[in-house]
Amino acid sequence: MNSIIISILLLGNYYSLDNMLSKEANKSTNNEKSIIINQNNIAEEPYNIKLQIYKVKNNQYRLEVKMDLAEGSYFVSPHSKGSYKGIFNISIEGKNKLSTNGNLLEVPRSVEQIDPWKNSLASIVNENTTYKQTFTIVPQNDFEVTGLVRFVIEPRCTLEEVKFIISYYSGELKIKKTV
Repeated sequence: MNSIIISILLLGNYYSLDNMLSKEANKSTNNEKSIIINQNNIAEEPYNIKLQIYKVKNNQYRLEVKMDLAEGSYFVSPHSKGSYKGIFNISIEGKNKLSTNGNLLEVPRSVEQIDPWKNSLASIVNENTTYKQTFTIVPQNDFEVTGLVRFVIEPRCTLEEVKFIISYYSGELKIKKTV
């Protein structure tokens, strides 16, 4: 008998709280003229890219490209053997202003697996991954150089190009994405 009374009280409190929250939501929507968007109807991008530069020492810096992938998205690693169109690549113009040092580091390192196109081994990136490239600048004058991250994102199968600018002004190096 006690459990029935407790259930009725809890159920009554639930509906009372739900009704109060609905009234508050309607009140704030009417007062603020806000627009509610159904998140399920918004098409998500299959990846998010973040570009950052860190100073290592003196005139040496490290470019980091962080690739966050949506579930089921993937691309071909720059460390993949074989010839693939749309392999992940970072290019920077203006070699007289800066020069890359060493190879592109991939963290975590992709693992070879059977690719879905040629049925052969390829390094496929299907998890959040950071690419690191160190470079040295020759700081004679202020400068700007352009760069590009290019890859094919799967399974959407579209060539993605993310353009960026590295600028050096008054001894400070910055990076920004461009359209």
